[in-house]
Amino acid sequence: MSDTLSILDAVILGLVEGLTEFLPVSSTGHLLVAQRLLGLGGTDASDAALDTYAICIQAGAIAAVLVLYVAFVAAVASVRWMVGWLEQRGLGVFGWYRVAIGLAAGAWVAAGTLA
Repeated sequence: MSDTLSILDAVILGLVEGLTEFLPVSSTGHLLVAQRLLGLGGTDASDAALDTYAICIQAGAIAAVLVLYVAFVAAVASVRWMVGWLEQRGLGVFGWYRVAIGLAAGAWVAAGTLA
């Protein structure tokens, strides 16, 4: 087992993480298998360094997902806020507003993501 992480090893691990993050498989599991196939780790210090590296590249993948879905998250949050605001004022009796707000938010998200 190796105690050093070369640039090529780092690139390979990054590619494994990036390719498996959006698939319905365990990106962490694939990352651990790739580390072992590359012969990385073996000592406590190198295992700790590899764990830190894995956490960093997974945090990057999570940040990328959040950036991609920020419009969707904002639309959902605004709809929930508007529904609560209407219900506090007694305007939530019929529920029609939920459909209207949902359609408007959906159109807003679609316009932003398709543009």
